[in-house]
Amino acid sequence: MRIPAPSTSSLDHSQGFHFILTTHLHQSPPDDCSAHVSYSLPPDVYIDPYELETIGIDFKLNEYLDLELPVEVAGMSGAELRVDIQPGVRNVSVPLHARYGRLSTTGHRVVHLPGPHATWTCPDHVEYSDHTGLDIRVPHLLLSISC
Repeated sequence: MRIPAPSTSSLDHSQGFHFILTTHLHQSPPDDCSAHVSYSLPPDVYIDPYELETIGIDFKLNEYLDLELPVEVAGMSGAELRVDIQPGVRNVSVPLHARYGRLSTTGHRVVHLPGPHATWTCPDHVEYSDHTGLDIRVPHLLLSISC
């Protein structure tokens, strides 16, 4: 069974086309449960799987992505990423990258990133009813990218 995990997320985009999405779990999962964070990313953003492997993140990515394609060629579907969080870990930071986009008259474009979804996966025998009322995930994060 999947249980929503109380979490918050923040976006650090101080490095141009490279930014970091950090999710903090407010509680460790119940015993016998595992923690995961799922990301649905628009085509404007990509994940470098080689970078995730290098920094030791345990993940599953829905498809191979050509990292160099601009937004117009990348297609309309974005990436689905699931990060498996190691026991005892309550923070996960995922490096993301903006694709080169269409030229803009303002020199910037705004990208809406759906907030990550943290869950605990538990065997059916685990009873857990204390959600503590915490569900303060950010529904969308905004990223302003220079073009």
